[in-house]
Amino acid sequence: MLRIRVLDALKLASLCGAREVLPGEQTREVMLAHVVDVPEAPRWVTPGAFLLSTGLSWPRDPAALRVLGEDLAACEPAAVVLAVPHFFAAFPADRAARGIPTLELPCEVPFARVVQEVHAHILREQADVLRRSERIHRALTRAALSGSVTDVA
Repeated sequence: MLRIRVLDALKLASLCGAREVLPGEQTREVMLAHVVDVPEAPRWVTPGAFLLSTGLSWPRDPAALRVLGEDLAACEPAAVVLAVPHFFAAFPADRAARGIPTLELPCEVPFARVVQEVHAHILREQADVLRRSERIHRALTRAALSGSVTDVA
């Protein structure tokens, strides 16, 4: 499956207003964009997810936020994005996810737009690979049918 990197996702129009709060590895691969605003959020996070949240179900207690951050980091998301200001005025400093890019996104940006743009980018990459594979397949088939072993090689 093809992916994009966090640094590529941040170039998408919907994410141009995102602000990095805690530095992380921006070369992490994004497999999908996913909105998770339910209790026990880590249960719903998979490796490579570009995790979008309003913070609706996040705890307010600093110790509980640290635990949430550790649990999310263990899920290995590509990034954690919080819509601000809404349920949180800013990304809670206590919510450290070591190595995971942590971003704030203006709450006016619809998550559906982010998800659509990330997935469209991934699909374009997949389509490009399929087109290249088809061209290679046709070229090899023509070479094989011409009877020239050197053309195939």
